[in-house]
Amino acid sequence: MTDSKREHITCKIEHETERAWLIDDGSGKTTWIPKSQGEIYDRMNDGLVDLFVEEWILKEKGLI
Repeated sequence: MTDSKREHITCKIEHETERAWLIDDGSGKTTWIPKSQGEIYDRMNDGLVDLFVEEWILKEKGLI
C-alpha cells in the first residue's frame, strides 16, 4: 500500500467480528471493512457511526 490517506464515512454497523465490520452506507449496499484499515471516531445515538477508513479500501469497495 502506497497511500495511507484516511477518509471519513458515516454508516451503520450491521455486524461485527473480531477482525471486521459489516457496514451499510445508507444506499442499501453492505460491505465488509477490515478493522485493521479503519477506526471508529464517533458513535451516534441513531445507531450510526463515523469511521475513518483508508482511502484505498473505500475506493476498492466503491464507497467513494
